[in-house]
Amino acid sequence: MIYFTDLNPRYVKEFEIDDFEKNRDNFAKSSFEYADGYGIENALLLKKLGEDSKLFTILGGANKKTITSILENNKIDFSHVEINDNPREEIRILNKEGLTKIFGNLPRITGQTERDLYMLTKDLKQEDYFVVTDNDQKNISDEVILNLIKLCRNNKIKVLASFKDKILLREDRVTGLVASKNQVEEFFDLKINFESEGVKLAKAMTEKLAEKAFIISDGGVLYSDGENSYKAEFDFKDKKIDKNRFLGGLALSLNRNYKDQLMLTTSLAISLSKKSIYEIEMSDIKILSSDIKIRRLK
Repeated sequence: MIYFTDLNPRYVKEFEIDDFEKNRDNFAKSSFEYADGYGIENALLLKKLGEDSKLFTILGGANKKTITSILENNKIDFSHVEINDNPREEIRILNKEGLTKIFGNLPRITGQTERDLYMLTKDLKQEDYFVVTDNDQKNISDEVILNLIKLCRNNKIKVLASFKDKILLREDRVTGLVASKNQVEEFFDLKINFESEGVKLAKAMTEKLAEKAFIISDGGVLYSDGENSYKAEFDFKDKKIDKNRFLGGLALSLNRNYKDQLMLTTSLAISLSKKSIYEIEMSDIKILSSDIKIRRLK
């Protein structure tokens, strides 16, 4: 089973308004409510691609019922820690000038909440993948994320990780790490000017940080497992790699035991698709995969 962390799920209400104006009544042309977050997005994405997963999350307050109902309607299973506060609320207003977002307060995370999260990892088994998605909120400390990773690794549970800003890993070598070129340069305090330098740092990542290392740049993804290195490239000028979707694609690929080149192609194709998580199909991924080139590197 794949477990996606989403320690700050959001309850979202979205309004589409043709001519939004301040200081007057505005009427929505359409409105939606849904749950959102890095882990939720990946769980919904994989569900559409025929892969079940489970959410590892924090829920509570009056909005818990609404979020759990949305997850259940989409057949997304979840393990959660109960808190008193509501998850963060978000209002999105879409009009001809663009999208405006209004964020509510973050829920309070207590020491008991953190201990409950650690206890929740006891439900995981060695064949599971624990996927640490980006966390960009200040109510969850880096220490909590690292402790969750350490607990999983101590119990021989496979961990895949991506981090929003800097690479947090120091001691615990995970199964797979997805990082941007800038994050890798900052971690090693070195610039990647040539492909050979990227390969060298990817191999260094496999020694210190992960069994499988992925460096995302504008033109593709560089991959190494220490022995074998590949570059996945594409020529779609209108497309950009979504790092979170790449992580989701990686979880799907490893859970299905894909070989290196198919794993890399599938993950990249999933990350490049512009279709929404409710519209995407495996046929879309196959079409994109046909235009991705894989080169073996020395």
